[in-house]
Amino acid sequence: MLRCLLICSLLLVAGNAFADYQYVIYNSTGMTTCPPESAPLPLDCMGMIYWDQNENGPDAADAPPPVGALPGQCNFNTFPLNGEAGGFPPHAFLTDPMFIYHGSFPVPVFYVVFECAGVRLTSRTFTGNGAIMDVQLDDAWTCEAIVDTCLHAVELYLWDIPSLPEDHRRIVYTDCIWLCAGVPVTMHVAGLDDLWGVRHAYATIAAGCGGETACNSNVVSPAASPLWENGQTTVDFTEFWQGTSFTLNSPVAGWACLYVDIFLPVEQGSIDAVAGDGRVTLNWNTLSETGVDRFEVLRKTVTSEYEVIGSIPAENNAAGSHYSFLDEQAINDVSYAYTLSVVNLDGSRQEWGVEVNATPRANIVSQFALHQNYPNPFNPETQIEFDLAASEHVTLTVFNTSGQTVTELVNGTLETGAHTVNFNGSVLSAGVYFYRLQAGSFTETRKMLLLK
Repeated sequence: MLRCLLICSLLLVAGNAFADYQYVIYNSTGMTTCPPESAPLPLDCMGMIYWDQNENGPDAADAPPPVGALPGQCNFNTFPLNGEAGGFPPHAFLTDPMFIYHGSFPVPVFYVVFECAGVRLTSRTFTGNGAIMDVQLDDAWTCEAIVDTCLHAVELYLWDIPSLPEDHRRIVYTDCIWLCAGVPVTMHVAGLDDLWGVRHAYATIAAGCGGETACNSNVVSPAASPLWENGQTTVDFTEFWQGTSFTLNSPVAGWACLYVDIFLPVEQGSIDAVAGDGRVTLNWNTLSETGVDRFEVLRKTVTSEYEVIGSIPAENNAAGSHYSFLDEQAINDVSYAYTLSVVNLDGSRQEWGVEVNATPRANIVSQFALHQNYPNPFNPETQIEFDLAASEHVTLTVFNTSGQTVTELVNGTLETGAHTVNFNGSVLSAGVYFYRLQAGSFTETRKMLLLK
């Protein structure tokens, strides 16, 4: 008898451990913003179901339950305002199909959040009882206003900018902007067909706003690290009189300097730093140059700020040029960061905005590494460099954006050291390609751009 009770108890616990908890969640009166306005929420506002895993009420540590068919997952975690489908006002809702949590012991606790129209509405918590459960949330909401400090869009109307002299050689618009980590910002540029007799505007973004940047602001910290959606620091708003948009993003929050010009001294290419024994070689290229005086090379360590360590005269080639700078004052086993500052003939500056890193060592390759190809963009040839810390079987493969292999540049055993491989893309169409190095357990992939 005791054995039967024990087995039955275990079966009961096992049944509870993996039960499906089913909920019909609804609000029949309609969702509104905070009093006293209490305006209806926009119909495109989505509800989100949160899991109160600590059972301490709603807090910042909570997250939606994952969607899936396994224990601990649910059939969905977002739902729309669909009140009319349940016979309610349009701004109400009814979860149809019902919300199902493939549960585990103990019984989970949930709540619902709507976050839109400048407010965050949070419901009371609710849990399951082993049967289909009606969860009515008509009078169960707390409302708080949301202050969104993130920039989401920049509107620039070029006809608002005063007319410029014909010999224009200076920036026409600057702005020090705050970027939130991972929040895309769309810049929209509009103007007139015959504005200044040009149809191009160049928008450049650089980390930080102080010092020698075009924004010349006293806001210096923290700095963002933004790029446009094409992976570059500068974009061309071609035919901007028709109205055009481009998106920029930063992986970290901070200030950035945005400047727009109808005159682009330098159209940037790629930059790379190659470490040697007590030296670092900095390589970069441009796609076009006009009215540039020189490129200043800046270097810093983890304990120092950027300082100018040298400069290279500009060639002012309209089709772009290739440059190289040798830093012979580098100390072995010290990690350095490098960037460039473009100084124009009129004295204005254009920050390169991209940082590269290198650690010189005494003729010993101590770690595996795949470097950025140079030049990049390229047409049709480029070089790919990589380091092997040990003798390994190596494959170096180029593939397209669909994941299809284009060519295999290396497939064999190579010795320890630095290696360089040439790649010719003359038979390929223009576009983005990827190259992947596999050496033992080391794998790394980088992107390159072929121009035609």
